[in-house]
Amino acid sequence: MGDFGCAVHTVNLRETKIGSMAYHSPEQLSMKSYDSKVDVWGLGIITYELIVGCTPYDSDIIKILNNEGVELSKLKFPSECSISNEAKDFINQLLKKDPNDRMSLFDALKHPFMHKYLDDMKMKL
Repeated sequence: MGDFGCAVHTVNLRETKIGSMAYHSPEQLSMKSYDSKVDVWGLGIITYELIVGCTPYDSDIIKILNNEGVELSKLKFPSECSISNEAKDFINQLLKKDPNDRMSLFDALKHPFMHKYLDDMKMKL
């Protein structure tokens, strides 16, 4: 899935603020320069949304839009959702608030969550 309407390939830092706010990383919301690590954040948001059924920081985004600060709350997983430990760890590694602490896309492919579900898909084929 992707919206490539504003896609760009660059090694430089970016400063534009485009797209859905629910998928913006903390550095984008803070109007800081950012790089491709925002895509890792986006993958974490999408993964959370696919498993849980909603984005994790909706109420925080509303506060940010109302100029109440950029602080995102601690990531929570609803107790009524049955989420594997591998999935929680995968999402937590992608949604690190400091972009330098986020898992790389290369490491995401090697994560046990990805291997577990890729192996399950192969079995079904």
